[in-house]
Amino acid sequence: MVLYGIAAFIFIVVEFVEILPDMTSAALKAILLAREQFRFNFLVLAGSSLGYRFTVETKAALSAAKSGSNNPNYGKTPSEETKALQRAAKTGSRLTEETRTLMSAAKAGNTNATKPVLVCTLSGELVQQFSSYSAAAKFMGVHASSVTRAIQQGCVIKGIYRVSSSS
Repeated sequence: MVLYGIAAFIFIVVEFVEILPDMTSAALKAILLAREQFRFNFLVLAGSSLGYRFTVETKAALSAAKSGSNNPNYGKTPSEETKALQRAAKTGSRLTEETRTLMSAAKAGNTNATKPVLVCTLSGELVQQFSSYSAAAKFMGVHASSVTRAIQQGCVIKGIYRVSSSS
């Protein structure tokens, strides 16, 4: 309204809700919310999606629309000056202990390092089962990223091992 002025907007009554004298505020709120959430797209700020919950399909479509060559930063490498500015902006900022704990809990059990790995021969005989990617990598004398790649792409390690995630 600040940009265009009040004259640029129209107010139209879309639906009339009768408020009964014996109706509690909780009941009224429930009625209004039920109508708002299923029929209308009211946002807190006009022209902004702030507070709106996108569906999984919409999120996927938005992501696809801005991926690859459609991304504004596609093919660009930040200059050293830009990197220095980003580094300076983060210098001295620390995550709170609560945030660090939440991040740690969110990552727990979700990393490849904690997933069991089966190491087999090319003929399919089980050589050994390991509790983590890094333990399997150490046994075979390779880096853990080699184990990850071999599991994802079905590669053979050192010409004698096949690996798979047992989870």
